[in-house]
Amino acid sequence: AWRGAAPERDIAKLTAEDKEAAAEVYLRLVRQLEGTRGDTLQGLAKLLRVQRLSLTGGGGQNPPKLKLVDTAVSVGRKVMAPVLALFLTLPDQQSLIIDERAGSSKQSDKTAKEMQGDPGFLVNGPLLEEAGRRMQLKNGAIIDIPIPRPAYTPYVAPPAPKMSPMQLAQHQMTLPKGWEVRIARSTGDVYYYQPKTTKSQWDYPKPDAPASNEAPTCNVGDVVVINGLVSKPELNGCQARVIAGDGAPQGFDAARGRHHIELLKDGTRLTVKPSNMQLAAPPGQFNAGDVVVIEGLQSKPELNGCKARVGTFDVATGRHHVALEDGKSLALKPANLALAVPLDQPAP
Repeated sequence: AWRGAAPERDIAKLTAEDKEAAAEVYLRLVRQLEGTRGDTLQGLAKLLRVQRLSLTGGGGQNPPKLKLVDTAVSVGRKVMAPVLALFLTLPDQQSLIIDERAGSSKQSDKTAKEMQGDPGFLVNGPLLEEAGRRMQLKNGAIIDIPIPRPAYTPYVAPPAPKMSPMQLAQHQMTLPKGWEVRIARSTGDVYYYQPKTTKSQWDYPKPDAPASNEAPTCNVGDVVVINGLVSKPELNGCQARVIAGDGAPQGFDAARGRHHIELLKDGTRLTVKPSNMQLAAPPGQFNAGDVVVIEGLQSKPELNGCKARVGTFDVATGRHHVALEDGKSLALKPANLALAVPLDQPAP
């Protein structure tokens, strides 16, 4: 029932003011108890069951044993007074323990008498250990503290590799350059690893596409006809203009071996190999320099029957540029032209 001189028995929970007040009470009690008769202190120690903790035995390979016994008459007032004063100040079962482990080979060389019986050792002092066991004091006895052991996890051997070392070596020889064959530890399955990119995958790696050896055949601005496309056969026969592209200011990507082009019909941009395109030739049977006769014009019927010389062909508009005898220039469809004799020769 004794609550002591502080509101809390746990020293860790005391405030600075509480500790200072408890210290004053403790020192006053020590002075009073040191002036008390020895047999009176011994009787009080027996009543409160003051105990002594020590190490006994040991030697060779045998560690010493912890021993907890009741006090004997040999304990003097200098040792007993602080023990009783601490208990009266902060009542706790550990306050009634005199630590006599000091002086053993595993502790300091101080004896209990040199420590003047300071009883506060077990509150903040070293743990009670013996041959790897941890213990505590409870109800005047030493008991073991249960130390939970980790759950037993049986060893599970990793699965055997799906390929023998010889098979792995042979499989490695079939891989594309820069790839390695490896075994997954969790399953034993084969996977593939590329150290350069730190990429790993289960599927067999595909070889890198060989660098194109095609050379450019057109220049920026040239009009071409697409042919031989397999991926987009609907573009075969379409006309396009060669344009400059990212990293290809001349219209040709040397790394990929492709021309950058733009379709004339809708402006769609794509890249095509030189082997899938050719320069557009003027449709029909007229070449530059041919003499033709205009026919079938509805917008300017007065020109029907006139002779003209063929110049260039505009692929974008599908018209021939022709020059009349008086020097005027026109752009006419091939359907409105017919081959004629040269201008300096009479018509048959």
